[in-house]
Amino acid sequence: MKVAGMEISVSEAARKSGEDLAALQERVACLESLRAAAAPRERPSYDDARAPADYQALKSILWVDDYPSNNAFDIEKLEREGFRVRKEITTSGGLRAVAEEPFGLVITDLGRNEAGEERPFAGLELIEKLRARGFTAPVLVFAGRRGIEHRDRLLEVGADEVTSSMVDVWKFIERKFGQRSEEDITTSELMHSSL
Repeated sequence: MKVAGMEISVSEAARKSGEDLAALQERVACLESLRAAAAPRERPSYDDARAPADYQALKSILWVDDYPSNNAFDIEKLEREGFRVRKEITTSGGLRAVAEEPFGLVITDLGRNEAGEERPFAGLELIEKLRARGFTAPVLVFAGRRGIEHRDRLLEVGADEVTSSMVDVWKFIERKFGQRSEEDITTSELMHSSL
């Protein structure tokens, strides 16, 4: 491929894009951390105190997203690290999955197209229904700008974290499952997980 009049390989372009993306994700994570630290707020906790004693041992993640291919590389990395990841594309599919088997973590997007209908708050509805049914394991909302804009409401209904950064998703998983410290998550790993 030609870029700025120069021939570069697809692998070179992918590597460079990955490096740029990793750098941007690190900056976003830092800014989100600074923002969160500047505006502390109380919220209900669905962490260790209320969760089943063995949820940290459950290396099983439910990922609800109407475009699961957007997360393919991250799901593959989780599976390489020994996690079992069940993918569902609808709120009803996510609720059915939780009824069928235990999960140590749920990751959801915010808006979904479900059965041809745009549901801009499908992730919020999923969290409300999970919490109403007594589901106590962590729920992380991985969404774009809209997710961040509705962060307070999502936390209020029972989300444990809301982020638009895959860096933050990995840090959350590491904290919840205690596999490695944040210092062990290298930029290279994050870059490869985001390609």
